[in-house]
Amino acid sequence: MRNFTQTLVGDIPITPENEHLLRSGYAARREEELPVLERWFPKDAIQPPVAAYLDIILYSREQVLQENAAMGTPFTMGSYLGLCHRDTLTLAHSHTLAHSLAHHRNDR
Repeated sequence: MRNFTQTLVGDIPITPENEHLLRSGYAARREEELPVLERWFPKDAIQPPVAAYLDIILYSREQVLQENAAMGTPFTMGSYLGLCHRDTLTLAHSHTLAHSLAHHRNDR
């Protein structure tokens, strides 16, 4: 859907001009998960553009209840991702992005 908010794009192409700004590291969302290699640009290094489109992910009530029980939390938030193009991200990309943003939010 067309972006009706000021949501920024969730990813930036790696180019010869910005490659030197790229950071990487291993991170896990929880202690029981194996860390995975992630790459990101520090938030002060690059200004992402406002997204042209939004990818909105909705969860069923059953999924929300299962995730609440597994995480021990009384709430759940759906997600939305800013996209430059109308192409839809795979669910794996959206989870990676959400994980990366949550993990590195204080680093950026």
